[in-house]
Amino acid sequence: MKKLLVMLMCITMLSMTACGNKDDVEDVEEVTTETSENDVETSKDVEEEEPEEEVVDLDDYVGFYYDGENDVTIEKAGDNYTMEVGIFRLTTLDGGKVSATADGVLFETTDAAGDPITVSFCKDGEDYTLEIVDSTWAYLENGQKYTGFYQTTEEEAYPASESDLEDGEYYTNLVSQPSQYANEYITSISFEADCIVVDASFAKYENGDFSNKTSYEKKSYVLSIDGSTKYCSGGGDGDPIYMSSSEFEQYVNQCMDSGLGLSIIIEGGLVKEIGIWS
Repeated sequence: MKKLLVMLMCITMLSMTACGNKDDVEDVEEVTTETSENDVETSKDVEEEEPEEEVVDLDDYVGFYYDGENDVTIEKAGDNYTMEVGIFRLTTLDGGKVSATADGVLFETTDAAGDPITVSFCKDGEDYTLEIVDSTWAYLENGQKYTGFYQTTEEEAYPASESDLEDGEYYTNLVSQPSQYANEYITSISFEADCIVVDASFAKYENGDFSNKTSYEKKSYVLSIDGSTKYCSGGGDGDPIYMSSSEFEQYVNQCMDSGLGLSIIIEGGLVKEIGIWS
């Protein structure tokens, strides 16, 4: 009888011990699971909190820059930045988006053909470098660099220059002699580094009023240009097509005696835009 009682007590104790171990295992599993989940969350927090790449302060780049031929203008209005790049006798890039990088300024805009183009402008020692980052335009290849820019003023870079015609918008016709329908005509046009020489007669209309016309006699006129001068062609309701000065020079000579119109806009003594129109 005593043996039986002893056996029953042993069985009872073993059962209690087994249950206790099971609870301990469950508790350990719960703690392990919670710790693992916390580790994952902590790891995610570490990934999300990676420090951002430092970028330049765009305010430090606001100003006018010149390399002897080309110019870069960066301006600020409120919280917005604008940029304009003038590449001598080739094109002017403006509008678009200006952003800061670790190295300098990134400018995303469109080229003369209306396609996307990206350029960078970065401090390079004491000077600055303009680089073509992403371009599909044949005249501006990826990796092409313009070096030696320095900060100055537009007045110092481009001293006042006067054209033979005062400010305004002028028209002539690409014909070699006057007709009853077109009194204004042109016999030659040539392009120099800093001017266009036109042998022509012109009409000037005040504020687009075609009833208020001033005529200019036929002779040789020297019209000053710079890197910001725009060259274009167009007609009808379509948008004008912009091109480089070398392209325009070739095109205008092809159009001589075609009867197309030639317009020249002069501002501040410089040709702002010259275009051929149908």
